[in-house]
Amino acid sequence: MKQFLLILCGSLLIGACSTETPETVKGIPNEDLTKTKDGVVVKQTLVSAGKFSPSKSVKFDGHNFDLVIEKNDSIYMATSDSLFLTHDNYHVGMTWSEIPKALRKKLQKETGWGYYIELPSGWSLGFCEGASCTDTAPTDNSKVKWIFKRH
Repeated sequence: MKQFLLILCGSLLIGACSTETPETVKGIPNEDLTKTKDGVVVKQTLVSAGKFSPSKSVKFDGHNFDLVIEKNDSIYMATSDSLFLTHDNYHVGMTWSEIPKALRKKLQKETGWGYYIELPSGWSLGFCEGASCTDTAPTDNSKVKWIFKRH
């Protein structure tokens, strides 16, 4: 895990030195972008209920992640890439019914943010149900929308 974080942080530092202009954010939905008072466009990621944080899009092992760093430490990283596989063999797009019942019992709700299950590997499976992402509990056909780690 430390190696993974070092590589991600290294990627972030290399990207931080970039002279790219805001046109490079064309693939990011407008609701994920915020323009600062200086006119700089930054990506914002919802890391918990009511907390947006500036994030950077990074690629690791061919998979896209959103990475949030605060005080020189990664506090949140997430992907919606269905090809990313956790060490526990879970991926985005899996249905609720494919998750073992013992893990389903560990479902947590964060009102207005989503439902999630923390896996033994430290990754979490995120579910968004309805407009608020917590309108109803996941059902057998609900799908994993994103996989994340949060510290």
